[in-house]
Amino acid sequence: MPRKKTPPIAVIRRLDQIRMLASGVRQEILDALQASGPLTARQLARLLGRAPDSLYYHLKKLVSVDLVRHRKPGPKERNSEARFELPSGPWHIQYDVDDPESVSAMARVVVTLLRVTGRNYRRALAFKGIVPYGPKRNVSSGRTIGWVTEEELAAINAKTQEILEILQKSKPPPDSRLVGFTHAITLLREDGPEDWG
Repeated sequence: MPRKKTPPIAVIRRLDQIRMLASGVRQEILDALQASGPLTARQLARLLGRAPDSLYYHLKKLVSVDLVRHRKPGPKERNSEARFELPSGPWHIQYDVDDPESVSAMARVVVTLLRVTGRNYRRALAFKGIVPYGPKRNVSSGRTIGWVTEEELAAINAKTQEILEILQKSKPPPDSRLVGFTHAITLLREDGPEDWG
């Protein structure tokens, strides 16, 4: 079966945009819009398990830095609600490792990302039908460290990209479930084992 083409990646580079993602609610909004396409505030709130009123402030902020588009109904859609959408496909952050402000903003984004993941994981543990083991598990967590070569690191990144492409389909299939996948590769030492001599 041919793999569906992944939509183009929206690269987030501007410091004001990166700083905007130090909010868990805003990260969840972008994720929901990426996974489900254009949504009204009411649909978005239902998907995120929040009240619609609690999202308007964050949506306005995201629109102000061009991370979300606000599409008002056209003349033929009189009784329709406005929809929110991503300007492009899935989002990816590129930050300047030589700029202390950019690095600091990205660190805050990652801390928020992990906090949101923890909150989502706790919530998932209360769902009926969770499968924690085996190939069809729908809740999973772990942390592993190890020594890797440059080639092995490239293989890890390639496998991660494969997972992201599966998750970033343009439309959700009818028999699908919404899942979150959080990943972080962190260099733990600057030196190698040969430097321990």
